[in-house]
Amino acid sequence: MIAVDPSTTDAGIATWGSSKNGTVCLESDYHFPSRAGEAVLVVVEDQTVRRGHPNPDSLLRLAQAAGATAARIVDSLDNCAGLIWVKPEVWKGSVPKPKSPHTNSPEHYAVHRRILETMPKEFAEIYLTAVDGSAKMRVMELVDAAGILASACKGSRL
Repeated sequence: MIAVDPSTTDAGIATWGSSKNGTVCLESDYHFPSRAGEAVLVVVEDQTVRRGHPNPDSLLRLAQAAGATAARIVDSLDNCAGLIWVKPEVWKGSVPKPKSPHTNSPEHYAVHRRILETMPKEFAEIYLTAVDGSAKMRVMELVDAAGILASACKGSRL
């Protein structure tokens, strides 16, 4: 399974396979491997335009970037089992991202804790290594990609 938290600059991508191998990285570091023989489901975070959004055009650009990233991933696969678009409220409920620079770290984000509680130990180790090595300004893309993946693996909201 491949999960994507889209971004107009560098999407977060998380993968987990039946052979217990995975990755959590930014799109610029993702190698779009072909996985012959294994059907891969691609899950991408969809966008929601809410009344009063300060810049709805930014969501249009984000949706375009999400579509382009999803197309590149699907095209790279030998066996795509499907492409699913999931709204944030479906995979994480109403959990907001931390807004303050002082709390913009995974430890202050409920999704981070839920990933560690939900995913196998092997994935948690990959995830923590990626988050620890990420630039602070990009870490939330990694957390959300892993959260989308964890929610899809669980089959319900985190």
